[in-house]
Amino acid sequence: MIWPSLLLALTAQSPLPQPLELKHPLRDKNFFFLALVEANPTPFLTHPQLKQLAEQKRTALAKAATTCKMDVPCHIAAYRLTSDEIETAAKAIVSLTPNLKPLLQQARQSGAFIRYNSLDDAAFLTKVWTESATHINRFIDIYAEGKPPRYPAIDSIAHDIKSQRFGFRIDVATNMLDEKNAELKLFHQAPLNFAIMLLEMNWRDEAARHEPLHATENKPAQAEAARTDFTRYPYSAIIVPGAGGDRLTTPMDPLAKWRAQLAADRYRRGLAPFILVSGGYVHPNQTPWNEAIEMRRVLINDFGIPASAVFIDPHARHTTTNIRNAARILFRAAIPLDKPVLITTDQYQSAGIESPQAMIRCEKELGYRPVQILKRTSRFDLEAKLQIESLQLDAIEPLDP
Repeated sequence: MIWPSLLLALTAQSPLPQPLELKHPLRDKNFFFLALVEANPTPFLTHPQLKQLAEQKRTALAKAATTCKMDVPCHIAAYRLTSDEIETAAKAIVSLTPNLKPLLQQARQSGAFIRYNSLDDAAFLTKVWTESATHINRFIDIYAEGKPPRYPAIDSIAHDIKSQRFGFRIDVATNMLDEKNAELKLFHQAPLNFAIMLLEMNWRDEAARHEPLHATENKPAQAEAARTDFTRYPYSAIIVPGAGGDRLTTPMDPLAKWRAQLAADRYRRGLAPFILVSGGYVHPNQTPWNEAIEMRRVLINDFGIPASAVFIDPHARHTTTNIRNAARILFRAAIPLDKPVLITTDQYQSAGIESPQAMIRCEKELGYRPVQILKRTSRFDLEAKLQIESLQLDAIEPLDP
């Protein structure tokens, strides 16, 4: 089911939202609202309270660069946004609402905040800023303080936070930011840039890899979708969730190859004009191999599927986001909303996706259900409708927001 408010949003931004413009993918995917602020900076640069907040953060940065050395908590204190700072900035941003019409239009029409599009402008701005600030602090919690993420086995910090080496890296990051201190004129820039550097120093740039997808691996399929007559097919696409391996030396789990083979069989039977394979750099932790990239390679090289018929999602880290990310990519490629997809995988994962527990997990972790299961068509296949709420970005999972 698509909520009425989201139907209104679709009507207001028809055709469907295009691929997001990602000038700095690691930053922009996790903090799309702040990317819009940096692209439209003038109102924020002149507001007295926001100017004061920016100056406070620059002063704290300069002090940390000269006094903290390898004292990690000392550095963290310079960047963390307090509840008072977050609230003060929220009120200031809301006061700028009459000057933010172009930014608000961009934000709403992007689809990145589609679940908030029913809010009035003040509530919308408060929501997206507060979430952005909270997520900056969350990045610091996980990748500077070593607190556990939702999935510690695959998403955790890569360093011993008490080691001299880690303190050295943190101090270098602060000093590099301080060299550009005068350029950090917006209220959020020092904390945001530190948060992104934390991802980089932990080799956690997964969210940025292969972006922009519509101009790289997905470019042939994106072009083909624009000229495809979808009325000729019962399904718009075949979605294949990935299977993570257990060896750093092996690029692909055989189970993933078998799932790809199932999808190739259905493509050749004319069930859908496209296959979308989904899976990131997940198992084992810090693996150099990408599930979707490897399945695409197998589809093309081993099973003869044209490159123009294969979309990839190389970012999903869980079954919930396999489906969510597939929905995002297909919606932004103008795949018809009114046509179902086929989710094809082995019988065990298929049963898991169909189970009530899967949707409970989606509601808990994503806040909504990214898919509506319509019916089972075989032991390997589920007919389903993707949900437009999936366009919503969410930096609570920084490796795949």
